[in-house]
Amino acid sequence: MIMQVARLGRTRMLVGILRHATMRAGLTLAAISAALLLLSTALSPSLHAETPANPADLSPLIRIDEALRGIVLGQDGLALRRVEGAHVGTGETSVRTDAVGRFHIPAGIRTNQLNVVAPGYEVVRSVTTAAYAVVFMCPLDVRAI
Repeated sequence: MIMQVARLGRTRMLVGILRHATMRAGLTLAAISAALLLLSTALSPSLHAETPANPADLSPLIRIDEALRGIVLGQDGLALRRVEGAHVGTGETSVRTDAVGRFHIPAGIRTNQLNVVAPGYEVVRSVTTAAYAVVFMCPLDVRAI
């Protein structure tokens, strides 16, 4: 009986330690994400250009002979989460993000346009010539009429 109580106490202590470590890791990830957002905006303001209301207002399609890699992150309350299965398009074709939100567009199908569509999020349309893109998606605000 005493051994069972001791094991139960150790288990509760271990669960508490794991919860604390998980919370610290989450806060660290949020801080890193915010720092990356600020850094990427400072280094490449054109990557985060405001989405035009009319897709025809985007610059003309230009082929780029360099692959594009990136990640799609979605706002979930105060946290950012990786968006799995988002459609990332170039204006001619599209690929889907993997289980951790990453995508890769080969040089053969790459253009200067980047369109990202995911259920529950607003569409992101941007023009970029960067080799790596971090796409931040805002939740879709659906209101009934």
